[in-house]
Amino acid sequence: MTSKFGDFDCNRSELGDLRQEFSTLIHTILDHSQFLSAECPSQQAMILDKIIQANQQLLADIDQRLTLPITGSPEKLASQIRHDLRSRLTVVLGYTEMLLEEEEEMAQQPSRLASIFATAQQILALTDKILPTLFV
Repeated sequence: MTSKFGDFDCNRSELGDLRQEFSTLIHTILDHSQFLSAECPSQQAMILDKIIQANQQLLADIDQRLTLPITGSPEKLASQIRHDLRSRLTVVLGYTEMLLEEEEEMAQQPSRLASIFATAQQILALTDKILPTLFV
């Protein structure tokens, strides 16, 4: 069902599906990060806390930006969402790369770190693929 929101038409079902998909992926990163934070030395735990904070901000951004009613131009909204997501994901990817490079200290959990990195990349790909077409 398509309804009028603000200055453009938006499919409520698609918007809800996108919000759910982003939330699921972000929660995957949060779960891995929280597990690792409890298991790691304090320096790595501080870095993981930054990843956790960025993901909590991502969830807040998704809730704020993809909650109806939506107003404004579709191009501006898609641009704002992309900017918000990419900014937070850059933090996640950067800190995860740092931890992956510290192989000796993080060697017990490389698959969780790799999962965090891969999931963040998946969110980026979803952002670039779906957002430009959703608000047309």
